[in-house]
Amino acid sequence: MATQGAQGSGMAANPSIGFIGFGELGECLAVGLRGAGVAQLLALDLLESPVKRGWVLDRVARTGVELLPEPAGLVRCDVVLACVPPGAALDAAHRCAPWLRPDAPYVDLASVDGDTKRALAGVVGGAGRLFAGGAVTGVPAESLHRVPMLVSGPGAERAIALLAPLGMRLDPCGADPGAAAAIKILRSLLAKGLEALYVEALGAARREGLAERVLDSFCAFLDARPARETARLLVCSHVVHAARRADEMNLCAAALERAGRSPVLARAVAAVMERSAAGGVRERLGARPPATLEEALEVLAAAGAAP
Repeated sequence: MATQGAQGSGMAANPSIGFIGFGELGECLAVGLRGAGVAQLLALDLLESPVKRGWVLDRVARTGVELLPEPAGLVRCDVVLACVPPGAALDAAHRCAPWLRPDAPYVDLASVDGDTKRALAGVVGGAGRLFAGGAVTGVPAESLHRVPMLVSGPGAERAIALLAPLGMRLDPCGADPGAAAAIKILRSLLAKGLEALYVEALGAARREGLAERVLDSFCAFLDARPARETARLLVCSHVVHAARRADEMNLCAAALERAGRSPVLARAVAAVMERSAAGGVRERLGARPPATLEEALEVLAAAGAAP
């Protein structure tokens, strides 16, 4: 059992940390936590595949983590990090939650949506245990246990109290167990959308021998101001310039087609612009850009031009 705080607060000074699932994420966290001085790291493997079992055994050997033979061993943990694949998250919660101590938070780090995290909270809470929905927002291979995470739900405060002193970076997102996952999923639309835009635009620019020039020009635009100000600038100006920008995107799509490229994103961006223009957002403000991002989003929502 982990040692108690010097003041008798019930807080583990060097907590025992358990992993449910021990893939790449679990290994990265374990390596970092071992380096941070955590003495007791335990892992439970729920995979039935002999090949994947072999991978887990290799990771356990590399990290010196103790492999638990069954879920009952989780009672030894002060906090449990569930690092299973998305499709296995509910099964893992059903099988493991009853074996946790009531004060040991179950932190689910599976990449699932907010509704699934809420369902997981129901399973873990139904067993009388603390649940925290987690979402990894960085690269574990680079940052190990210091990888940024969002965390929400009834067990979030306890999880942060146990893990933050070890160097883990957990950003609280409120009492809703699905909030952290929802933030990550919608954030991913921005990140992956930009990724896809780079692929489509730079691929087309390369055919023209202009990839570096296009990238230099765009990066100069991005570097001109803080990222949050760029978001405000684009969304606020979108309200009054959506129609013109839709025309520009349709021209871009036509150019891509002439070059033999499929303008998937160019057409999609044009459709977003056209939806805003059709909602009459420009007329609602008398062709005056809103001053704040919140005002812009409110106008777009009222016009049915945003979700």
